[in-house]
Amino acid sequence: MLNTYHAISAALASTALMFAYALSPYPIVAGIIFSFGIIWQYGRLRRWNACLEAMFVLHIIAGAVGAKLGLSTGLTVLGVFGALSAWDLSHFAQRMHDSGKVMGRTKLVRQHFQRLTLTLVIGVASVFIAMGIPLKLNLWIVIGLGLIAVWGLGQVSVYLKGD
Repeated sequence: MLNTYHAISAALASTALMFAYALSPYPIVAGIIFSFGIIWQYGRLRRWNACLEAMFVLHIIAGAVGAKLGLSTGLTVLGVFGALSAWDLSHFAQRMHDSGKVMGRTKLVRQHFQRLTLTLVIGVASVFIAMGIPLKLNLWIVIGLGLIAVWGLGQVSVYLKGD
């Protein structure tokens, strides 16, 4: 089940970004993203962690460039969140594999999917809400908000680890 959702997330990321670029003045990039998707699936099957990390970064860059170029917002957001989901699931699958036999594996996987789904839904909703709010921020405010976000994510990570 975990590998299936990982494959679906990676395919979703590649497909959404591929269509975003195919419908734009840059259709050649769609072919490149298609090849990234094939490489991602092959790396997933071979458990090539470095390949998975590289494909994640390339998809995020493609999504960011697509957003900057004004490509379809829905497709670029879907592509980026698909890549984030696939990245998360690849790390979770690797931790499960490295742990060997895990008691209550089904429950642990279900809980992880629930947290991931909640995170993705809140993230996508936040993106679309933020798109409707015009903001004018200077560089220092953006840097400050970024530092607060990094600190907050660190606190959430510590809380989830139980330290």
